[in-house]
Amino acid sequence: MDEINIIQNNSQNDNQSNINPMEPQNYPKKNNDICFLPSRFNEEAPTFFKILLFLVGFLGLQLVAIPVTIFLTFFIIDETLLIALVNFISYVLGFGGIILLLSLFQKGKFFKIAFSGFKKKNTYIWGILLLGLALLVQTIISIISTAILNGMNYKGSYVSQNEQSIEDILSSGYAVLMIVPVVLFAPIIEEFTYRIGLIDSIGKKNRLRGLIFSSLIFGLLHFNGFTILLEILFGPILQEAGVSLADGTIKDLLRQLLVEVLNLPIYILMGACLGLAYLITGDISASILAHALNNTLSVVISFVSGTASLSYFIPDIFVKLANLSLSPYFNSFMFFINK
Repeated sequence: MDEINIIQNNSQNDNQSNINPMEPQNYPKKNNDICFLPSRFNEEAPTFFKILLFLVGFLGLQLVAIPVTIFLTFFIIDETLLIALVNFISYVLGFGGIILLLSLFQKGKFFKIAFSGFKKKNTYIWGILLLGLALLVQTIISIISTAILNGMNYKGSYVSQNEQSIEDILSSGYAVLMIVPVVLFAPIIEEFTYRIGLIDSIGKKNRLRGLIFSSLIFGLLHFNGFTILLEILFGPILQEAGVSLADGTIKDLLRQLLVEVLNLPIYILMGACLGLAYLITGDISASILAHALNNTLSVVISFVSGTASLSYFIPDIFVKLANLSLSPYFNSFMFFINK
């Protein structure tokens, strides 16, 4: 019996050693996965690696942006150029950090896994379908929020300071500094940060829980209302310290906060649709594709809406959606740029 067990164990070890790490494995489908396909990242990548991707993609960009901003303020007076350069440099470094991690960890195994999905038809089918769903949901929510603000006779801007800054860059001579990172770098950085970094860390065994949590975090990280709320609550104290987080009267700030709150579901549901693209296909390439197409479409709409001969054909609601889609990482360091 001992000899038989030894032979069986050796046979199992031989079979495992012959597994090609680049070939998809058949993992058991868990009951709570609903219709989600297994992901090789989720099954094979260690949790610490997924968390590291999140930290590099989110915290790393924030930490890079602050010193870069402080340094550039000594040389650049033009605020629009300053914001564009900070955004560009932060994204280049963040993209480099993500690619470096994927290339070095386990001899680039997960780099190959991540981008091999672009060879599959499902990547394009589901990426486009879920992008369409995201745009539909965004349009419905934007129509509702616009109706609410119009019903209140709101006369201010329907977009946040972050989105207004991006719109200023796209309409300036520095647009290329925004377009390149938004279209090329942001989809890769954000998908590895929020989908792999959060969904696979929190929802390794419960994919639905990971999807919900990551979508909420994705939305809240794009929410600019916290600074407005701090200004409302602690404005006098902040002013004594020489700090101003937002401008306007209490009434103005409350209206700005309402705009942020009404826009928050758009970010949350956009994160959910991108997460679904990953979970339904089991390939992060599907969500990267959907994200890249969304950002590209947003840039195109922004440019077309600024062209007098073409803007007539673009409803205001779609221009608003374009602005909302282009606010990746400004929330944490806009204060350092403007003050």
